[in-house]
Amino acid sequence: MIFQGANPIFNVGSLSNLSIYVAVINAASFIGIAACFMVIGFHMRNTLDKDLKELGTLKAVGYRGGQIVMSYALQFLFLGLIGGMIGVGISQCIMPIVIKSIATDIGFVWNAVFLGVEVGKNLLIILLVTVAVTVFLARGIFRLRPVEAIQEREKVIPGRKSRMDI
Repeated sequence: MIFQGANPIFNVGSLSNLSIYVAVINAASFIGIAACFMVIGFHMRNTLDKDLKELGTLKAVGYRGGQIVMSYALQFLFLGLIGGMIGVGISQCIMPIVIKSIATDIGFVWNAVFLGVEVGKNLLIILLVTVAVTVFLARGIFRLRPVEAIQEREKVIPGRKSRMDI
């Protein structure tokens, strides 16, 4: 979006209203992104625990841990790409309505312009973080043993194993 003032002399109250609107929109977007990453984390953890036998079978057949992890990472990458493109399309339809209501409150002319390069950069950053989160959460697959996974003796838990028996 490009912000253009209609009047060269800006009203101080209008600028404070604008900053409040921008802060609310930014906060909502960051909360939405954080919620998406939490959902990815919970889904990834549940999927790995549910598919433990299948993961053990894949490792027994000869797939490496990296190949299995990349299959999950690509799944979330494509879902994020499709969701991001749909979100950009919906926002381009809804933002003129939102801008009309905001423009009447702050007293500025606000022209909505699609900035494809910036949208692409933001989408790329979100997709890279999504892949990084997925790979981070699936790192337990690298040390998964096929026999124990098929017998469901352990869960896919990233990090070190506890040396204490309970």
